[in-house]
Amino acid sequence: MRALLARRDVRLLVLARLIDTAGSNALWIALGIRVKELTGSSSAAGLTFFAFVLGTLAAPLGGALADWVRRRPLLIVLNLVSVVMLTPLLSVHDRHDVWVCYVVMVVYGLASGATGSAMTALTQTLIPPGQLGDANGLLQTLLQGLRLIAPLLGAGVLAAYGLGPLVAGDAATFALAAGLLALIRHREERPQPPQHGERGARIAAGFRYIARTPALRQATIAVVIAVVAFGFSESVLFAVVDEGLHRPPAFVGLLSSLQGAGAIAAGMAAAVLMRRAGGKEP
Repeated sequence: MRALLARRDVRLLVLARLIDTAGSNALWIALGIRVKELTGSSSAAGLTFFAFVLGTLAAPLGGALADWVRRRPLLIVLNLVSVVMLTPLLSVHDRHDVWVCYVVMVVYGLASGATGSAMTALTQTLIPPGQLGDANGLLQTLLQGLRLIAPLLGAGVLAAYGLGPLVAGDAATFALAAGLLALIRHREERPQPPQHGERGARIAAGFRYIARTPALRQATIAVVIAVVAFGFSESVLFAVVDEGLHRPPAFVGLLSSLQGAGAIAAGMAAAVLMRRAGGKEP
């Protein structure tokens, strides 16, 4: 781990990822809480997360984009676009504006899918294959560790100051992440652009490869089901807090932080389990 973090470019990449994830996690939970406050509906609140999930289902297109262009400039552009993407949330004041939250979250999911693919590809160019397991375990541990803080922060700021400061804060984290990525010195080779008509064929070939490879097909189906279930489960969480625990919507922030504790343990164990299982590095 020390050897990884001793490299300047790796530190910048990890820090950029942590900063934009912290802002996003704080805003997501606060947005669901705000929708619950405006509408009184647990299902309406849960739909904010489901809208995000719908956007992430287009992640394969983001992966294709990451294969066609250099990843560092792509990540910088995606972060700057995300700054602009958040501004419509400043117009949300009553229940009639809730649709804005859903639209923004779908776009947020699209951007997140592309960012994740580009971040994974850039990580593989910065870190030797033999250290990718440790790097991914470290990054996931740190990212999930934010779930102990970010939901509480988001719920607390929302309760004290409203949604506006959270939107501005998340926009600032995207801008800062773009600046950190711009400082990375590693120069990528420009990917070979696909010939006319090849882009769609390559994407289709990727889906066919997944379909005919049992392990990939099963893993893909399981992940899709899990992600979609997550979108629906958030409605249940708001209902449990409201009708079961008789707590205000902001209490969801505390429960989300507690979920992060288990995720930290999983992230710390990931690299160890990979080595003991004898699996190959991705």
